[in-house]
Amino acid sequence: MTEYHYKYLDSKNYRYKETAKRVNFSGKHVVDLCSGNTGLYEYVKDKVASYRACDLFKLQPIVEQVDDWEFAQSVTVCDVLVCFGVGGYEISKEQIESKTVTNSIRYLMEKFFPAVVVIESIKTYQSILEGIADNDRYTKDYYKTDSSNWLDDRVIIFMEKKNASSKQSAK
Repeated sequence: MTEYHYKYLDSKNYRYKETAKRVNFSGKHVVDLCSGNTGLYEYVKDKVASYRACDLFKLQPIVEQVDDWEFAQSVTVCDVLVCFGVGGYEISKEQIESKTVTNSIRYLMEKFFPAVVVIESIKTYQSILEGIADNDRYTKDYYKTDSSNWLDDRVIIFMEKKNASSKQSAK
């Protein structure tokens, strides 16, 4: 399981590079849900005010080994919310995927109204991402890959708070 998880994420580093390029992380408090491998952290660690991440798998030292819902309840500040690889439990019903990540994302969005929200998954689960992104308080921008391999056919939705005092995205 862990070996597969690492191999899967290593080939998906473009997600973190694209996010680091588009989002201004300077001085921001980042919350990273279900991120056993916190690839984004390596690109932004020298810029952020804080970075908290959770997953049931502790693949990197900064990850808090706890489920996303319990973790979300413990968050006290969130300027940027990210979740890479939303598992699509609502569609797949796969036991390995979080049953609560969608609710955790919505909870944190409602509680903190973060300046930026980044959610990513395979295109098969794009409807779940769209359900989360269906929030008129945010503008949306998409990054998509095209592949005949379902695992590499992905979508990232970048959501920026409307009427933000400063632009968070470089477009």
